[in-house]
Amino acid sequence: MQTKQLFEYADKRLYSNRLEFIKGYPICTGGFNYKPDSNRILLAGDAAGLAEPLLGEGIFFAIKSGQMAARAILESEQHTLSARLFYMKKLKAIQMDLRFHEFSSKLLYKFPRVSLKALSLPFVRKYFVKCYANGKTITQILYGK
Repeated sequence: MQTKQLFEYADKRLYSNRLEFIKGYPICTGGFNYKPDSNRILLAGDAAGLAEPLLGEGIFFAIKSGQMAARAILESEQHTLSARLFYMKKLKAIQMDLRFHEFSSKLLYKFPRVSLKALSLPFVRKYFVKCYANGKTITQILYGK
């Protein structure tokens, strides 16, 4: 959001455009394309761009990718493959989820009225809430796994 839009929004919603100390930071997305370049350095979470662009959520992916990196390092010590290769294999599930989030965010933000209308339908909302509450990922929800 541009600063001008933020002031207009504040004026419209808060009846004041007096905003001070505005700071913003980009959310690190695009991790569905991340591939470690080094056998000795594995990035996780925001450092690997593993936040999702739909809502900006990244804690889940940060924890999961950190755990995956740790497992990849341990497995590489027991086998002849590098930690990088183990990690790339493990990241595929997260990266598939991030691709769905990327696609969903493009749809939602391109057609916000239609998307919000669909998401406000009780059966759709209840289904998504139930699935997320049970720890399912967007891939599992959309594929019905």
